[in-house]
Amino acid sequence: MSQNPLLMVVDMQNDFVLPTGSLSVSGAMNIIPIVNSIRDRFHRVIWTQDFHPADHISFFTNHPGKKAFEVIDTGKYTQVLFPAHCVQGTDGVEIHKDLIRKDEDLYVKKGIKNDVDSYSCFFDVVKSSQTNAAELIEQLGARVLYFLGVATDFCVKSSVLDAIELGYEVYVIEDGIAGCVPQDCESAIKLMKEKGAKFVKSTDLKL
Repeated sequence: MSQNPLLMVVDMQNDFVLPTGSLSVSGAMNIIPIVNSIRDRFHRVIWTQDFHPADHISFFTNHPGKKAFEVIDTGKYTQVLFPAHCVQGTDGVEIHKDLIRKDEDLYVKKGIKNDVDSYSCFFDVVKSSQTNAAELIEQLGARVLYFLGVATDFCVKSSVLDAIELGYEVYVIEDGIAGCVPQDCESAIKLMKEKGAKFVKSTDLKL
C-alpha cells in the first residue's frame, strides 16, 4: 500500500446524519462507529462539509412556487431542489458530535457560493471553481484516498469520480456509505466501479 493514505469523510453533518435532520439519509448513523473504528489507521483524516449560505440556489424555498426534489434549469446546469440544509451558522451544518475528531484533522467546505451547487469535495457542479481539497492532499503527499460518508448517489459519487479524474488511487469503504434513492445508489456504485474505484469493507482494510 502506498504511503500516507487519507480517509475522506464525506458530509457526516447533522442535517444528513440525524434522523431529524432536514435532509436525513437513512443509515447514516450506522457510519459513525465505522469512522471511529478505522480513523487512526490512516495518515490523516479530511472531513468534507456542505457549507451553504441561506440564499443557496439548491434550496426550494428560494424558488417561489417550487417544491423539494423538483428540478430546475439554472441556465448553466440542471439543479435538483432540496430542503434548506447545512446552512452556515446553524446546528445542521455541524459534524455529528459522536464522530471522533482530532486537532490535526483537516476540513473542506463546499457549496459556499450561493449561485452554484457543489456535490464533489473538489469542484462545483460546473467546475467553475475548486475547493482546497486537492491542495490539502498535495501538501500531505498523498495519492491514495479512502472515501466513506453520505450520500452515495450525490456527494460521495461526485467526489470519488473527481478524485479518479485527478489521478488518485481511490477506494470506497462499502459498509461506510449511505444514500438517498436505492436505485440511484446502485447506479452510482456501478459507475464508480466502472471508472476505477475499488470497493472494500472496513473490516478488510490492508493499511
